[in-house]
Amino acid sequence: MVTLYQFPPAYGLSSVSPFCTKVELFLRLAGIPHEVKSGDVRQSPTGKLPTARVGGELVADSGMIIEACKARLDVDMDGGLDPKQRALGHLMRRTCEENLYWVLVYSRWLDEEGWKHQRPVLVGMLPPVIGPLLTGYLRSGARKSMHGHGLARHKQETVYQIGLADLESLVVLLPDEGFVFGAEPSTTDAVVGAFLWHILATPTDNALSRAARASGPAVAYMRRVLERAGWTEQAAALPLD
Repeated sequence: MVTLYQFPPAYGLSSVSPFCTKVELFLRLAGIPHEVKSGDVRQSPTGKLPTARVGGELVADSGMIIEACKARLDVDMDGGLDPKQRALGHLMRRTCEENLYWVLVYSRWLDEEGWKHQRPVLVGMLPPVIGPLLTGYLRSGARKSMHGHGLARHKQETVYQIGLADLESLVVLLPDEGFVFGAEPSTTDAVVGAFLWHILATPTDNALSRAARASGPAVAYMRRVLERAGWTEQAAALPLD
Protein backbone atom coordinates (compact mmCIF):
# COMPACT_ATOMS: atom_id res chain seq x y z
CA MET A 1 0.00 0.00 0.00
CA VAL A 2 1.31 3.43 -1.00
CA THR A 3 0.29 6.44 1.06
CA LEU A 4 0.26 9.67 -0.92
CA TYR A 5 0.45 12.97 0.96
CA GLN A 6 -0.70 15.92 -1.11
CA PHE A 7 -2.33 19.33 -1.21
CA PRO A 8 -6.14 19.37 -0.98
CA PRO A 9 -8.54 19.31 -3.95
CA ALA A 10 -9.63 22.46 -5.78
CA TYR A 11 -11.54 23.36 -8.94
CA GLY A 12 -12.93 19.80 -9.13
CA LEU A 13 -9.36 18.48 -9.45
CA SER A 14 -7.87 15.79 -7.24
CA SER A 15 -5.41 18.35 -5.85
CA VAL A 16 -4.65 22.01 -6.39
CA SER A 17 -1.14 20.90 -7.44
CA PRO A 18 -0.60 19.28 -10.85
CA PHE A 19 2.39 17.40 -9.44
CA CYS A 20 0.19 15.81 -6.78
CA THR A 21 -2.38 14.96 -9.45
CA LYS A 22 0.40 13.46 -11.56
CA VAL A 23 1.31 10.95 -8.83
CA GLU A 24 -2.26 10.00 -8.00
CA LEU A 25 -3.05 9.58 -11.68
CA PHE A 26 0.01 7.34 -12.06
CA LEU A 27 -1.07 5.21 -9.09
CA ARG A 28 -4.57 4.82 -10.51
CA LEU A 29 -3.45 4.06 -14.07
CA ALA A 30 -0.87 1.56 -12.82
CA GLY A 31 -3.40 -0.14 -10.54
CA ILE A 32 -1.28 0.37 -7.42
CA PRO A 33 -3.23 0.11 -4.14
CA HIS A 34 -2.96 3.44 -2.34
CA GLU A 35 -4.53 5.88 0.05
CA VAL A 36 -4.47 9.66 -0.15
CA LYS A 37 -3.97 11.91 2.86
CA SER A 38 -3.57 15.62 3.40
CA GLY A 39 0.09 16.53 3.38
CA ASP A 40 2.16 18.94 5.46
CA VAL A 41 5.14 20.62 3.81
CA ARG A 42 6.82 20.87 7.23
CA GLN A 43 7.06 17.08 7.30
CA SER A 44 8.48 16.79 3.77
CA PRO A 45 12.22 16.21 3.29
CA THR A 46 12.20 18.86 0.55
CA GLY A 47 9.63 21.23 2.05
CA LYS A 48 7.32 20.49 -0.87
CA LEU A 49 4.44 18.17 -1.75
CA PRO A 50 3.70 15.54 -2.85
CA THR A 51 5.45 13.01 -0.70
CA ALA A 52 4.59 9.33 -0.46
CA ARG A 53 5.37 6.42 1.78
CA VAL A 54 6.52 3.60 -0.48
CA GLY A 55 7.70 0.35 1.07
CA GLY A 56 7.98 2.02 4.45
CA GLU A 57 10.17 4.90 3.22
CA LEU A 58 9.01 8.50 2.84
CA VAL A 59 9.87 9.66 -0.68
CA ALA A 60 9.67 13.27 -1.87
CA ASP A 61 9.34 14.67 -5.41
CA SER A 62 6.69 13.42 -7.83
CA GLY A 63 9.19 11.89 -10.24
CA MET A 64 11.11 10.15 -7.45
CA ILE A 65 7.86 8.75 -6.06
CA ILE A 66 6.99 7.21 -9.42
CA GLU A 67 10.47 5.74 -9.79
CA ALA A 68 10.29 4.32 -6.25
CA CYS A 69 6.97 2.66 -7.08
CA LYS A 70 8.43 1.13 -10.22
CA ALA A 71 11.49 -0.19 -8.42
CA ARG A 72 9.97 -1.41 -5.16
CA LEU A 73 6.55 -2.56 -6.31
CA ASP A 74 7.69 -4.08 -9.61
CA VAL A 75 5.16 -2.02 -11.56
CA ASP A 76 6.30 -0.43 -14.82
CA MET A 77 3.81 0.89 -17.35
CA ASP A 78 6.76 1.80 -19.59
CA GLY A 79 8.27 -1.66 -19.83
CA GLY A 80 7.08 -2.26 -23.39
CA LEU A 81 8.25 1.05 -24.85
CA ASP A 82 11.08 1.17 -27.36
CA PRO A 83 13.97 3.69 -27.03
CA LYS A 84 12.34 6.28 -29.31
CA GLN A 85 9.07 6.11 -27.37
CA ARG A 86 10.95 6.50 -24.10
CA ALA A 87 12.79 9.54 -25.47
CA LEU A 88 9.60 11.13 -26.79
CA GLY A 89 7.85 10.47 -23.49
CA HIS A 90 10.70 12.11 -21.61
CA LEU A 91 10.48 15.22 -23.78
CA MET A 92 6.68 15.43 -23.44
CA ARG A 93 6.92 15.14 -19.67
CA ARG A 94 9.61 17.79 -19.44
CA THR A 95 7.56 20.15 -21.61
CA CYS A 96 4.73 19.89 -19.09
CA GLU A 97 6.81 20.01 -15.93
CA GLU A 98 9.47 22.56 -16.79
CA ASN A 99 7.67 25.09 -18.98
CA LEU A 100 3.92 24.62 -19.30
CA TYR A 101 3.69 24.37 -15.51
CA TRP A 102 4.92 27.93 -15.11
CA VAL A 103 2.33 29.26 -17.53
CA LEU A 104 -0.34 27.46 -15.49
CA VAL A 105 1.03 29.05 -12.31
CA TYR A 106 1.06 32.45 -13.99
CA SER A 107 -2.56 32.01 -15.05
CA ARG A 108 -3.60 31.37 -11.44
CA TRP A 109 -1.34 33.69 -9.49
CA LEU A 110 -0.39 36.69 -11.61
CA ASP A 111 -3.19 37.04 -14.15
CA GLU A 112 -5.83 39.12 -12.35
CA GLU A 113 -8.63 37.05 -13.90
CA GLY A 114 -7.09 33.87 -12.51
CA TRP A 115 -6.19 35.36 -9.13
CA LYS A 116 -9.84 36.04 -8.32
CA HIS A 117 -10.31 32.24 -8.36
CA GLN A 118 -6.98 31.29 -6.78
CA ARG A 119 -7.18 33.62 -3.79
CA PRO A 120 -10.30 31.98 -2.27
CA VAL A 121 -8.67 28.56 -2.73
CA LEU A 122 -5.63 29.77 -0.80
CA VAL A 123 -7.75 31.28 1.96
CA GLY A 124 -9.43 27.89 2.41
CA MET A 125 -6.05 26.20 2.78
CA LEU A 126 -4.58 28.68 5.26
CA PRO A 127 -5.26 29.13 8.99
CA PRO A 128 -8.39 31.13 9.78
CA VAL A 129 -8.09 34.79 10.69
CA ILE A 130 -4.58 35.26 9.29
CA GLY A 131 -5.22 33.33 6.06
CA PRO A 132 -6.64 36.28 4.09
CA LEU A 133 -3.72 38.42 5.25
CA LEU A 134 -1.17 35.93 3.96
CA THR A 135 -2.44 35.69 0.40
CA GLY A 136 -0.75 38.89 -0.72
CA TYR A 137 2.55 37.73 0.76
CA LEU A 138 2.28 34.37 -0.98
CA ARG A 139 1.37 36.02 -4.26
CA SER A 140 4.41 38.27 -3.96
CA GLY A 141 6.57 35.17 -3.45
CA ALA A 142 5.06 33.54 -6.54
CA ARG A 143 5.75 36.67 -8.56
CA LYS A 144 9.37 36.68 -7.36
CA SER A 145 9.81 33.01 -8.28
CA MET A 146 8.37 33.52 -11.75
CA HIS A 147 10.48 36.62 -12.27
CA GLY A 148 13.55 34.58 -11.35
CA HIS A 149 12.43 31.88 -13.77
CA GLY A 150 12.10 34.56 -16.44
CA LEU A 151 8.47 34.05 -17.41
CA ALA A 152 7.08 36.98 -15.41
CA ARG A 153 9.47 39.35 -17.17
CA HIS A 154 7.30 39.07 -20.30
CA LYS A 155 4.03 40.75 -21.13
CA GLN A 156 0.94 38.66 -20.38
CA GLU A 157 0.21 38.12 -24.07
CA THR A 158 3.71 36.71 -24.56
CA VAL A 159 3.36 34.40 -21.55
CA TYR A 160 0.28 32.79 -23.05
CA GLN A 161 1.91 32.54 -26.46
CA ILE A 162 4.67 30.51 -24.81
CA GLY A 163 2.10 28.22 -23.21
CA LEU A 164 0.13 27.86 -26.43
CA ALA A 165 3.24 26.68 -28.29
CA ASP A 166 3.66 23.89 -25.71
CA LEU A 167 -0.02 22.97 -25.72
CA GLU A 168 -0.26 22.84 -29.50
CA SER A 169 2.83 20.63 -29.73
CA LEU A 170 1.43 18.22 -27.15
CA VAL A 171 -1.96 18.05 -28.84
CA VAL A 172 -0.32 17.10 -32.16
CA LEU A 173 1.16 14.06 -30.40
CA LEU A 174 -2.10 12.90 -28.81
CA PRO A 175 -3.68 9.83 -30.44
CA ASP A 176 -7.21 9.64 -31.80
CA GLU A 177 -7.77 6.52 -29.70
CA GLY A 178 -6.16 4.98 -26.65
CA PHE A 179 -3.14 6.57 -25.05
CA VAL A 180 0.09 8.26 -26.13
CA PHE A 181 1.94 5.05 -26.92
CA GLY A 182 -0.88 2.65 -27.69
CA ALA A 183 -3.82 0.85 -26.14
CA GLU A 184 -2.34 0.90 -22.62
CA PRO A 185 -1.36 3.99 -20.60
CA SER A 186 2.21 4.88 -19.71
CA THR A 187 3.86 7.26 -17.26
CA THR A 188 3.65 9.92 -19.97
CA ASP A 189 -0.14 9.73 -19.86
CA ALA A 190 -0.08 10.37 -16.11
CA VAL A 191 2.04 13.49 -16.58
CA VAL A 192 0.45 14.93 -19.71
CA GLY A 193 -2.98 14.02 -18.35
CA ALA A 194 -2.35 15.79 -15.04
CA PHE A 195 -1.26 19.06 -16.59
CA LEU A 196 -3.88 19.02 -19.32
CA TRP A 197 -6.58 18.35 -16.72
CA HIS A 198 -5.42 21.32 -14.65
CA ILE A 199 -5.52 23.62 -17.66
CA LEU A 200 -8.99 22.42 -18.64
CA ALA A 201 -10.55 22.43 -15.17
CA THR A 202 -9.15 25.58 -13.59
CA PRO A 203 -11.98 28.13 -14.01
CA THR A 204 -9.90 30.78 -15.73
CA ASP A 205 -10.51 32.54 -19.01
CA ASN A 206 -7.31 33.07 -20.95
CA ALA A 207 -5.79 32.13 -24.28
CA LEU A 208 -4.38 28.86 -22.93
CA SER A 209 -7.56 27.60 -21.26
CA ARG A 210 -9.71 28.62 -24.23
CA ALA A 211 -7.44 26.78 -26.66
CA ALA A 212 -7.47 23.62 -24.52
CA ARG A 213 -11.26 23.60 -24.18
CA ALA A 214 -11.69 24.23 -27.89
CA SER A 215 -9.45 21.28 -28.78
CA GLY A 216 -11.59 18.22 -29.43
CA PRO A 217 -8.59 15.86 -29.44
CA ALA A 218 -7.33 17.24 -26.11
CA VAL A 219 -10.69 16.92 -24.35
CA ALA A 220 -11.38 13.46 -25.80
CA TYR A 221 -7.93 12.25 -24.74
CA MET A 222 -8.37 13.68 -21.27
CA ARG A 223 -11.70 11.93 -20.89
CA ARG A 224 -10.12 8.60 -21.82
CA VAL A 225 -7.36 9.08 -19.25
CA LEU A 226 -9.73 10.05 -16.45
CA GLU A 227 -12.14 7.22 -17.24
CA ARG A 228 -9.30 4.70 -17.25
CA ALA A 229 -8.23 6.08 -13.86
CA GLY A 230 -11.74 5.56 -12.49
CA TRP A 231 -12.61 9.25 -12.40
CA THR A 232 -15.71 8.98 -14.57
CA GLU A 233 -17.57 11.89 -12.99
CA GLN A 234 -14.56 14.13 -13.46
CA ALA A 235 -14.30 13.05 -17.08
CA ALA A 236 -17.93 13.95 -17.71
CA ALA A 237 -17.43 17.33 -16.05
CA LEU A 238 -14.61 18.46 -18.35
CA PRO A 239 -15.45 21.92 -19.71
CA LEU A 240 -15.78 22.61 -23.42
CA ASP A 241 -15.76 25.88 -25.35
